[in-house]
Amino acid sequence: MSYGGKILVPSMKGISFGKGSVSSELEAISDTLGATRIFLVSTNSLRDSPELVAVEDAIGARIVGKSFQSVAHTPDTLVLQIKDLVLKSEANAILSLGGSSVIDLAKAAALCIAEGDDFEEMKVTFSPDRGMVAPPLNNPKMPHISIPTTLSGSESSFGLGITDESSREKNVFVDMKLIPKWIFHDPLMCHSTPKSLWSGTGMKVFSDALEQSLSPKANSYTKALSLSALELINNKLMVSMQRDSHEAKTICFHAGFMVMSNIQNVGLGMVAALRHQLGAAFRIPHGVASSIVLPHVLRWNADKIEDRLVDVHERLFKESSTPFEGSQTEKLIQRVERLMTQLKMPKRLRDLDINDKDLESVARKAAADFSMAANPRRINSFEDPLEVLRESY
Repeated sequence: MSYGGKILVPSMKGISFGKGSVSSELEAISDTLGATRIFLVSTNSLRDSPELVAVEDAIGARIVGKSFQSVAHTPDTLVLQIKDLVLKSEANAILSLGGSSVIDLAKAAALCIAEGDDFEEMKVTFSPDRGMVAPPLNNPKMPHISIPTTLSGSESSFGLGITDESSREKNVFVDMKLIPKWIFHDPLMCHSTPKSLWSGTGMKVFSDALEQSLSPKANSYTKALSLSALELINNKLMVSMQRDSHEAKTICFHAGFMVMSNIQNVGLGMVAALRHQLGAAFRIPHGVASSIVLPHVLRWNADKIEDRLVDVHERLFKESSTPFEGSQTEKLIQRVERLMTQLKMPKRLRDLDINDKDLESVARKAAADFSMAANPRRINSFEDPLEVLRESY
């Protein structure tokens, strides 16, 4: 088969990055979008923060409404509440200040304003036989400016996750027009972010970059992005944990953008599918869930990834003096586990007070998650992710 295909690029205007970029650029960039009436979406932990003060100092006169109601994993009932608030405010743009749940909540409000409230009709579906089916979402979306405070990368993704509160299932929705028009990667916007949240979302970037590097859908373009992101987050995450490490934080933001803006081309894999459903069922942060299941997903995929690990090892081990032993896959797992130890992250699902009797329900939902479409080893039934969950327990 000849080398060919399609590459989709983000439908956005740009990224403003570096220390103080929000204070110096936010007003001018709002002008370029015609954003004269802005609805701000954030979370209660940032209500009295210096990050919010910086935003209000820059564009306070344009803000016509605010919500600090965002909670983890974006419940569908909350999405509808925020949609109504945005419409009532007569806003012509949305600004998100926070992590992935805040950003997804802003995207979800824009989605419902444009496309309606029928989540079942709009969600992505997947099965091993049919593959991934993404309904067309053709209507224009309200302009969105995103100021992330974590490394979730949601600001640069064409997708979002919404939790069905009745079933405790995370559903995914995709549309290139949901990507924010402008993104600010300003390290000053992370000063209120807890270290555990920053490190956890950093491990999510690590996991996503790794899954993309090993994806059967990877090509030279996608691997250049994912391998570079993997190297950057591997080298800079620990440094970025220091409060005033502004350059390292900005570089980690770049790594997250490389990965998440690449999803529409290469997807993710079983790690992402499991974290979606673990998060929806048990409110586990995505970074924590990704880290716990990653070593066990790598072992489950071992036969399909062993010969793809040469480039990965070059990026992760070229400056390492630590001896790792075993197969290529086992050496990689040892590196992952060492990083988890350095970041003081939990290593077992049982450490999070999860009942092992609930794992089957999570596995059934994960087997239907669209991220499974790009896993290196084919998923035949819910028994496959259940095996990994049991090993992770």
